[in-house]
Amino acid sequence: MKTLRNIAAFILMFLVAWVALFTAGKLYKMASIRGWVPGAIYKEHVVTDKRVLEGTYGPVHWLAWNDADITERSPMRENVEKEQWDNIAIGATITMAYYRDDPEPYKPDGIFVSAGNFVFDLLLLTLELAAIIGLARYGLTPRRNPT
Repeated sequence: MKTLRNIAAFILMFLVAWVALFTAGKLYKMASIRGWVPGAIYKEHVVTDKRVLEGTYGPVHWLAWNDADITERSPMRENVEKEQWDNIAIGATITMAYYRDDPEPYKPDGIFVSAGNFVFDLLLLTLELAAIIGLARYGLTPRRNPT
């Protein structure tokens, strides 16, 4: 029974570690887009269209460049917060970050790298690491047999 418990603990620990690696990678990507660590390339684009389109959860504020069709999914458009959208005019220059092989651009001060997303992912990573430590201790701690 102890062997089965240890195997189950290690399998679960491996799965949680895999998820933690994903979360850590996302945090690194976010930090790179913000310019805190290397990995992102920044390009300037001229806004050629801006619209508010109805989304699943309400209005979405879009910017597009290179004359892209703003109504179609494309790596030449980005949704931004309303306050940013209000302050960017057609013809304005915006900076977009491109992370490694990801074709999607990110605004260095956009929704993906917002403070709330950083806090959420840091808390998630903390919980994942705590789970890994707890599972390791659970799987490695010898249990006494009741006599």
